[in-house]
Amino acid sequence: MRALNGSHQEYVQMTTRTFGCALVALALGLAAAPADAALFEGYDIDTSISITETGVLADNDIGFGGFSVIGNDAATGTGYTGDTADLSIFISGIIETGAPLSGDLSVDGAGGNVLTGTLVEVETMLDPSGDDMLGLLFGDLGGPAMAEFGWFAAVTLIGEFGDDPFGDTGFSFAIADIEINSAEIPLPLPAALLLTALAGTALVSRRRAA
Repeated sequence: MRALNGSHQEYVQMTTRTFGCALVALALGLAAAPADAALFEGYDIDTSISITETGVLADNDIGFGGFSVIGNDAATGTGYTGDTADLSIFISGIIETGAPLSGDLSVDGAGGNVLTGTLVEVETMLDPSGDDMLGLLFGDLGGPAMAEFGWFAAVTLIGEFGDDPFGDTGFSFAIADIEINSAEIPLPLPAALLLTALAGTALVSRRRAA
């Protein structure tokens, strides 16, 4: 059996170590317990890209008018291209338990649309002793702010929305605070490490070939 020379041994050792670390990380990542419950779990939320307003009117008239959020033309934004002052926020749709989900987001400024989107996901966090949170995730984004917001816009509503905001009773004329942030689906850490391992192996191969 032919003995390995120094460079070949280095290549084998580095490849073995790199893939070993990546496989361990992959196993740990798959076995990891889920984090504490939170809105938009599994998404990366970038709060540096945001549109916010206090005191918007939220309503969910089950079976009649549907879901709506109406701002006061006083929202402010940061971190994106487009108007950032005196913005108008409007959300409308049908969000009812057992019904097909539908809804649209529109944020407008003096120059027209700033951000638009289509509702793809709804989440709730209800707190009997404090403020509730409703999470609305919008995709298929449009408008000049789309470039910075990326794939999704995560809308968080904070207020009092009753015991079952999307059930039979819904809720009426809740005063809420709203925040709209950029949201992305991150590459899982084990997968990222595995890609790093592959890149490292390719680099070693090129160096060895040279």
